[in-house]
Amino acid sequence: MSNPTSADQFITELANNSDLRQQVESAGSPEALSGLLAARGFTFTPEELKEAVARSGRGSDLSDEELEGVAGGNLSFENPIFAIIDELVSYLSK
Repeated sequence: MSNPTSADQFITELANNSDLRQQVESAGSPEALSGLLAARGFTFTPEELKEAVARSGRGSDLSDEELEGVAGGNLSFENPIFAIIDELVSYLSK
């Protein structure tokens, strides 16, 4: 991937920045979460976030069940980062 999108950058930062993870987890509302993301310079749609997850390398070792979940819009994985992303997609989709 030569030019990462905002969603790609968000996933990388979420994985590496515990402060960001805590802020995302405690946002409390879709509006607060959107404001947090915008303040940090992240602009993406839920669909762009799903696509970034698929590109993130996590897709290379998905089980058939997880792969079907991604295709169906359900990103609930064992990895806590992906659980946060799953919740984020739900919030942003409201």
